[in-house]
Amino acid sequence: MELLIPGLALVALMVWASTRIKRTAADAFAAEVVETPEFTISKPEGWLSIAAPALPFEAYTKDYAPPPNENLRMGTATVEVSGESLESAAEAAATGAEIVEDYREKVGDVHYRVMTLNRLDGDLEFMELVKLAALDSKVYTFRIKALADAASDADLVGFRRGIQGMLDSFELK
Repeated sequence: MELLIPGLALVALMVWASTRIKRTAADAFAAEVVETPEFTISKPEGWLSIAAPALPFEAYTKDYAPPPNENLRMGTATVEVSGESLESAAEAAATGAEIVEDYREKVGDVHYRVMTLNRLDGDLEFMELVKLAALDSKVYTFRIKALADAASDADLVGFRRGIQGMLDSFELK
């Protein structure tokens, strides 16, 4: 009996801690607006934004790709900053890929270039959505990469909608 009360208290504490850890982990994958001094991105639910010391933004999906690629994430997203021109950055982004779509847009004073690319990496085909923006002699390259099969699968329409929404939300300040 002397051990029953401390044992029950320990079990209750463990249940509380486990629930709190699970809730915190689930919140990390919730939709949110990631805001930096240079840009904003609306990250959809199911994506985790990680602190990457080398990159201003990096995120990946909670879910992995379906077999036989179950060791790959469904998608990754990064923002890279360079000092080259918008045209040079676009050419570098498209090197080795098939350009499916390429258009330009202007929001406020910022010029954007948006490309949809198909890229082969070994036996795997990837779809890349790339949005480039130039401001103050810097070029920001926002790249979302997903397995082509995963990005086009009818069961994953929400995933495709989420990455398109994330791409559309990327804006420089």
